Amino acid sequence: MLTITIKGGEAYNEKTNKFVTIPPKTIKLEHSLLSLQKWESKHHKYFIGNKDLSYEEHLDYIKCMTINSDVEDYIYDFLSNENMREIKEYIEDPMTGTFFNDSLTPKNKKKEIVTAEVIYSSMIILGIPVELFEKRHLNHLIALIRVCNEKQNPDSNKNVSERDLAKHYSELNKARRAQMKTKG
Repeated sequence: MLTITIKGGEAYNEKTNKFVTIPPKTIKLEHSLLSLQKWESKHHKYFIGNKDLSYEEHLDYIKCMTINSDVEDYIYDFLSNENMREIKEYIEDPMTGTFFNDSLTPKNKKKEIVTAEVIYSSMIILGIPVELFEKRHLNHLIALIRVCNEKQNPDSNKNVSERDLAKHYSELNKARRAQMKTKG
């Protein structure tokens, strides 16, 4: 869960034709399967990996992530750049120490569009209790599903060529050298 404070500020009330002061507001957010399902049922499109979403659709996802019920819609107009950065980092956080070697996935493997229903079906097929995991961080849940799938199908990544494997290790070494600021 992420807790952020929106600083508030002044806004113009069109009904009363006066400026009003909006007090700071603390909101609690969860990037979870429930928030994803809520957003997708409203917008009728996939969220994860969708590069064509508008600012308003992203903002609405933040509203779907909000777990405290006492937040008026106008409060989201006062999200600062810092708030948005925090939310983006929270959504992108893997929330696990598990590492997936995506560069070893065959290039011709078609990427599946991931929706809430795809995740729910994977949970049911794998026997992951929905009620225990649908409120957890979505990236943690997806990592769990991937681990379960790989444990059930251990031969799925065995068709990687030696050349691709060597290239992958070379890229890993290069990244680590850059991170550690060493030459070898």
